[in-house]
Amino acid sequence: MSTTESIEAKALESWRKRNKQETLDRIKQAASTLFIQQGFTSSTIRGIADLAGVAPGTVFFHVRDKADLLLMVFSDYISNTTVKVFERDYSQETLSEALFGIFKTYIDLYQTHPELSRYFVKESLFQNGPWQCHVTGQTRSIVDQLAMVLNQCWKFEEIQQRINAQQFAFVLFGLYQIILLKCLSGELSYEDALIQLKEQFEIQTNAFSVPSVPNYSSNILNRSFVAHR
Repeated sequence: MSTTESIEAKALESWRKRNKQETLDRIKQAASTLFIQQGFTSSTIRGIADLAGVAPGTVFFHVRDKADLLLMVFSDYISNTTVKVFERDYSQETLSEALFGIFKTYIDLYQTHPELSRYFVKESLFQNGPWQCHVTGQTRSIVDQLAMVLNQCWKFEEIQQRINAQQFAFVLFGLYQIILLKCLSGELSYEDALIQLKEQFEIQTNAFSVPSVPNYSSNILNRSFVAHR
């Protein structure tokens, strides 16, 4: 292959990748719009394809079914929220206040479209496939970033050294998930969910804080921890 042919082949491949990504972006935007406007059950692959300006077969090239589309759309929601959460400056807050701020942001995300969120939680728990794995990976990423924050607290002697930051982060995320599920199921109102969230984080951080050391984040939580997408 000549140099000219090689350049042309690379340019063609680059165009194909851009075109594929642009098509996928249109599909995700169309799915998000219809899911919000019509609800998950009333939305159809054909309707999403029509709004995106593609054939239904093109949608199926990217996803297996409508549930995969929902996971794909919510994955973007979570990714965007995670970036905002870990770029925020928490330096003037106690650790419990910072944790409350982090997880309140996620609860607010789910409360924006509660019915759609309930379908997402159901599908993310029971659906198998690459997008379910991607969502699971996002959860691990959030826990990992929480552990990074807690490790910084350990270095600044805000929490006891015997605490395993990764395990502590997993516990905190588990508490948040329980409260989120209660909120989405209607067992807790949004306001009561936030009250429980705040109380639980205060209990956890007070239990593991170093005695006599103020539980302030010492300018450590204002670092940017960018989410894996």
